[in-house]
Amino acid sequence: MALMAVVWHWWIAPLLVALTVLAIIATIAGYFKVVHGQRYPPRGKERAPE
Repeated sequence: MALMAVVWHWWIAPLLVALTVLAIIATIAGYFKVVHGQRYPPRGKERAPE
């Protein structure tokens, strides 16, 4: 049973690290998209009054 715990640990750790890194990157990208979108609206659309 102890061998199963070690094996389980080795495959779940890289998966959790990868998902955490992707979540951080997605959060940063989403933040910049929102900030950039408010500052520079797409062409053809008027900027909303402040």
